[in-house]
Amino acid sequence: MTRLHMRIAAPGIRSKIIIIIISAVCLSIGITTVINYIYLSNSLTRSTGEKISVISERTSQLVVDEIDYEIKILKTISFSPYIISGVKSANQEYESLSVEKQLEMYHDRENDWTDTSSKETNRLITEILNSPMSHFLQEIQSIDEKEIEIFVTDRHGYNIAMTNKTSDYFQADEKWWQFASTGKMYVSPPILDQSTQKWAIDLAVPIYDSASPNTLIGIARGTVDITRLLDSVFNIQFGESGKAVFISSDGKVYTREGNALHIEPASNDFLLSLESNKDRWIKEFSGLNGMIYVAAINEISNENQSIGWLLVQVERDEVKRMVLSSMQENLVIAALLIILLGFTGSLLSQNILEGIRVLTDEVRQIAAGDYTHTFSGTLSSSSDPEIKSLLDSFSRMKEAIQEREKTIQKSEQNYRHLVETMNEGLVMVNENSLIMYGNPRLAEMTGYSQSELRGMDIFKFFAPTEKENIAFQWTARLMGLQNSYESELMSKNGSVIPVLVSPQRLVGENDEFTGSLAVITDISTNKQVERTQRKKINELASLRKVDTAILTSTSFKSVAQTILDQIHMELGADAASIHFFHPHSTKSRLSRALLLGKTSQCAKDNINHDRIRMHSQKKESALFTSGIEDQIIWKELQSKGIKTLFISPILAGDELKGIVEIAYCTLRDIDDEWMSYFNALLTQTAVGIEKTELFEKLQTRNRELQEAYTSAITGWAKALELRDEETKGHCDRVVAMSLQIAKAFGFQGEDLENFQSGAFLHDIGKMGVPDSILLKPGPLTSDEWKIMRKHPVFAYQLLTGIPFLKNAYEIPYYHHERWNGSGYPHGLTGEDIPLSARIFAVVDVWDALTSDRPYRKAWPKDKARQYLEENRGILFDPQVVDRFLSENFQDKEE
Repeated sequence: MTRLHMRIAAPGIRSKIIIIIISAVCLSIGITTVINYIYLSNSLTRSTGEKISVISERTSQLVVDEIDYEIKILKTISFSPYIISGVKSANQEYESLSVEKQLEMYHDRENDWTDTSSKETNRLITEILNSPMSHFLQEIQSIDEKEIEIFVTDRHGYNIAMTNKTSDYFQADEKWWQFASTGKMYVSPPILDQSTQKWAIDLAVPIYDSASPNTLIGIARGTVDITRLLDSVFNIQFGESGKAVFISSDGKVYTREGNALHIEPASNDFLLSLESNKDRWIKEFSGLNGMIYVAAINEISNENQSIGWLLVQVERDEVKRMVLSSMQENLVIAALLIILLGFTGSLLSQNILEGIRVLTDEVRQIAAGDYTHTFSGTLSSSSDPEIKSLLDSFSRMKEAIQEREKTIQKSEQNYRHLVETMNEGLVMVNENSLIMYGNPRLAEMTGYSQSELRGMDIFKFFAPTEKENIAFQWTARLMGLQNSYESELMSKNGSVIPVLVSPQRLVGENDEFTGSLAVITDISTNKQVERTQRKKINELASLRKVDTAILTSTSFKSVAQTILDQIHMELGADAASIHFFHPHSTKSRLSRALLLGKTSQCAKDNINHDRIRMHSQKKESALFTSGIEDQIIWKELQSKGIKTLFISPILAGDELKGIVEIAYCTLRDIDDEWMSYFNALLTQTAVGIEKTELFEKLQTRNRELQEAYTSAITGWAKALELRDEETKGHCDRVVAMSLQIAKAFGFQGEDLENFQSGAFLHDIGKMGVPDSILLKPGPLTSDEWKIMRKHPVFAYQLLTGIPFLKNAYEIPYYHHERWNGSGYPHGLTGEDIPLSARIFAVVDVWDALTSDRPYRKAWPKDKARQYLEENRGILFDPQVVDRFLSENFQDKEE
């Protein structure tokens, strides 16, 4: 018995651990059962939530699809050519009335519409209900049982077609109409429709003119029964408590009890909870009745217009009851196992607690860094093989840790050397924006010692202008972003240092933000190069601007203004004057001046012309910082305290084009950069002067050429009069009269010049008619008339072949065309005849009728006036006849 007891009482640590493991496993059964309950509860809740979420999403989509279907019906109506035609007719009928008639119609129809005494026999309602357009809408309504009502208004809001009587005739004051009239589709929350006394959703779409897609001509409105629309919502039912309700965006809860729609208001807290949890499911949602639900919430909207929310819910207690029901037997077994095995494990574990405690104390000393410590005699003398094996393992671990620490120390020394000798600054900042470490290079850059940097707030470390940028970058770091950025450090002596900051986000074990590590590079040299390059680019851009301005200018004044502006803006001049010379002389043709940013004309008596000649003879630039009073060209500068004066001739090759003086009120160093820009500006000035001189020469040549053209045209016209003696003086008269009428009709510029040329040459085509026909004293035969009527074609063929007359052919070619199409050569009608020819036709006929001809005497002017009035709108353009007669040519002496 004693030896047996000793074998049982002194088992090895392995046996003890096995017993403990068995006990722990048994204990874990009970814990697992509890965890399983929690897991199943959460799993079932999640499964239920995901299931009702899918139901909610699909049902919400069904509702949205139903609304889209109804909108498609309305859009079909709005695109119907039949409806568009009817709406346009209604608009035209209304707009043809005077304002007084429109108001009278509105009041009469609105009163008739709302007159309950004649509700059954109201003529207007009956007329609209029985119209073909209303029948068309009624047929569409019969297709869809959800449609309560469809009607169409014109663009003024008046009802012109409907499926059944609406509450009002005038609809433009309704919210849906005003919204749709802006060109957008309207979807309302559920409302009580006054016409049908049903809860419904209003839909409205704009109707556009098919011939002009951007022109709104009316509105199509439909009303959808909310009860039928939400059938898919109200039919949801699962479990004991699972169901769905609809909550409108205006705060009403919709449920169906049997076939009846039940509506009740929702509290603000309930609506806020819906809005904050929309488009997801939640496991604890407080319902309207105060109970807790697993719920899925989806917002129903269309075209960014919220209609409401779909709430699918099941009681939280029902989910718990299902879990308890399925695990009831498992819980009893788990409870028994926990009691039995837990008791057994606790008894056995007492035997090894003492050994574990001693081992823990020994290991704690090793963990504290005491690698020279040896295990106590209690452990060292133990005969337990597991204890000995454990001692060997810990000894090897101690040696490995000692070796690893040596490696780490060496690595730390290398990194420290790298950090302390690197050419860039390095800073470490904690989560409170305080500097924990700054390397020697950062201290050198800023003038602070490393100890001064430590504990310094990062926001005080940068220039004041960078506070906002640093705050933004710090926030970005908190959010997980770490892009490099440029900034400015503030050194201890107050100087600003441009830097590039390359940050690295620091995080803890749980990925929480613990600070930032950043490399800071001094980019002062780069910035200086960048500024120099930017300045050069700005100068080039400025010169390009000057170049463009000079190329587009056509006057010396604009060239001078451009150059003076650049002298002020780019060279910083306080004052300047520029003088352009007449060719081959130093006599000024234009002088402009600049003083304190304002330009003005230089008076001749305010210019020292002798000094212009003196400086011009040298043909080279000169800088003056003393004796300036004796050098100034623009006398206004003598009283301005000029300290620096620069004068330079403007040369185009060797030819002197002008002279420019630039003045500063301070001593100014004229460096290479200044001279480089000035010389480029001077070259462009010379180009501008030459271009302007060339433009003046071209203008002179053009005027001379135009005068030659005009003389040639006049000569042709006179030659034609000499050939046809009976038309003598006719050309001058008709040109003068027709030009006056053309100006009244808005002819000007090149169009008026072409009109005048065409008027002079209106009968130039007769040069192609033989003298035997043109000068025949008696009536012409039909064959001769055919030839005579070809003279407009001869004129067209002649004039379109001459470049400067190719656009003057309208009058010679078309002035025998008549308003009713009875003219020649093409029989054109109305406004197909060019306006110039219509004007000239009236003047030409008037002069022909009121002038003597070999075959008849001149008509009296009253008779000629009567002829024009009788043929107004027949042979002649009525507007041209009215304008001609209003000029009273018939009352003027020839």
